[in-house]
Amino acid sequence: MRTMNTQTKKQEVIDPSIIRDKVLHILSLYPIISPTMLQGGLGPYMKPVQWRPVLEDLIAAGLVKESQRSMRTHQERYNTYTFLHLPKTELDHLDS
Repeated sequence: MRTMNTQTKKQEVIDPSIIRDKVLHILSLYPIISPTMLQGGLGPYMKPVQWRPVLEDLIAAGLVKESQRSMRTHQERYNTYTFLHLPKTELDHLDS
């Protein structure tokens, strides 16, 4: 009879410079995205615990900006959205 292995498999370590390059590449293709959309771009194999610290370093270095906007939906509700973008990307069109 087989016993179930209760130990969790160690997560593969991905070089932070590779994650950094991927994040910047995704933002060059899609200039305004949410963190959830970034996860989709990075793929299901890369967990937030791997890329979130790299993203925070990019934000601290000024290479990526994280903005929040409150907007009214078509149902007259207010939602707050988080956007990731490169510093040169304008978000003015989101105010309308």
